[in-house]
Amino acid sequence: MGGLGCIGTTDLHEADGSGRLDYSFSTPVQSVVDRGNEVEVTSREGVDVFKARRLVWTVPLNVLHTLASTPALPALKSEASLNSHLNQVVKCHAKVA
Repeated sequence: MGGLGCIGTTDLHEADGSGRLDYSFSTPVQSVVDRGNEVEVTSREGVDVFKARRLVWTVPLNVLHTLASTPALPALKSEASLNSHLNQVVKCHAKVA
């Protein structure tokens, strides 16, 4: 696996080793609500509601505008998401022992 998948896989394995991680794959999200001391994520069907103290939210820019978030995203992020265009970027991940 290459690219951004390596970063996610590395982070997932590290967090999973803590024994305090819950996660769900193939669960489309409808909304994210940040209450300050708790984050609530509701699935698109409304069946699953996940609550946590923290959330790692990795959403492709071109679908970000399809999700409801409270508080609302900054205007520039919403506007960039509507453009459905990713600029050229370089991402780097390093693990130091």
